[in-house]
Amino acid sequence: AVSAIVFTFIVFQPLAQLGLIILPGISIPGFIFGILYLVAENYMVKKGGSNIAHDAHIAGAIFGLLFLALYDYHIYINFFHSILQYTGLS
Repeated sequence: AVSAIVFTFIVFQPLAQLGLIILPGISIPGFIFGILYLVAENYMVKKGGSNIAHDAHIAGAIFGLLFLALYDYHIYINFFHSILQYTGLS
């Protein structure tokens, strides 16, 4: 559920600075944080042995993104527009 909320927030505010408590003072734009989070969770799924359901975190993130798309897909227009402006491609 937490992953779903975090990824929903990222769609609403893709340029908001996100970070980890264990790395104070280091923050990155939300959309980059989301990508790195999914890569790290995928790595941990493949590595295994941690007794944490990393695949459930990935599924929660996907659920949050799909739920938001079904609720109001127009939000994604602003999401992609913000990212394009940030990268200078717009």
